[in-house]
Amino acid sequence: MSLYQPELLRPQLSRIEDPDVRFGMLSGGPDSYVPGLVDRWRRGQKAGALNLLARLRTEAAAQALLGLREDFSEPAEWEALVEMAGRLPDSDEGSGYEPAYMGAVVDRGQSPHIMGGTYAGDMPLCPVCDRPAGLVLTLGAAALPFPLSTDPSFFWYTCHCYALDFVTVKLVPDGLEVFYGPQGPGVDGGHVVPGERALALAPHPNQLGISIDATGGSSRHQVGGRPRWITTASHPRCPECRLTMRFLASIDSGPMVFGHMNFDGTLYGFWCDSCRVSSVQHQA
Repeated sequence: MSLYQPELLRPQLSRIEDPDVRFGMLSGGPDSYVPGLVDRWRRGQKAGALNLLARLRTEAAAQALLGLREDFSEPAEWEALVEMAGRLPDSDEGSGYEPAYMGAVVDRGQSPHIMGGTYAGDMPLCPVCDRPAGLVLTLGAAALPFPLSTDPSFFWYTCHCYALDFVTVKLVPDGLEVFYGPQGPGVDGGHVVPGERALALAPHPNQLGISIDATGGSSRHQVGGRPRWITTASHPRCPECRLTMRFLASIDSGPMVFGHMNFDGTLYGFWCDSCRVSSVQHQA
């Protein structure tokens, strides 16, 4: 309950002693928490106070963090906190799309959001073994309440070399343009998703985002909202416009009725709609 509906537990906060439950209840916490956490940070308790502030995931928390930009010597640390709180550090946009959905893998045809199967044209190639990547997910833009100009697609390697922890591509009319690595024909590439599947969506009960870090391999999938990182990280920047990309989807590994995903941990999908660039970041 503290993860998915913390607002129901928050009136009983004084009676709850379990530190994990209390930590889970940070998401959506009252604005009155913000000044105290900022004050703790200014008094030298940098290690934890702003991390707790970001995990409130509220507009008040985001605005407080945006105002602290000049106090950080490491921009990446500040950016990750702002994004966790719900804002992009270089624009007025939210760090993810709203509303958030939970996903379940189903048979092809049961949802407009395609998983697995083939993708025409060149694909990213592993720089070690040359095996092509496979399609993870193509979201049906028309079936989502997001301002998307096209159907975003996300890809991941079908080998286990883990030479790179990201795949970044631009969707063009005749296929893909691959950044930061080789590309080639997507033949005999194996699979990332077992079989030709789809992703069925249901409203997420915690629209602000869960405050506790994720554990990969739990078969929890998400579209929209904010990423639940295994290890907190910054959003990637679009290689074309150089702006921070918005989180759009995460696909987790783990067992399901169709078998196992062909990767460990979690894949996080980010999207730049104006450039039609997708970037998948991997954590395990």
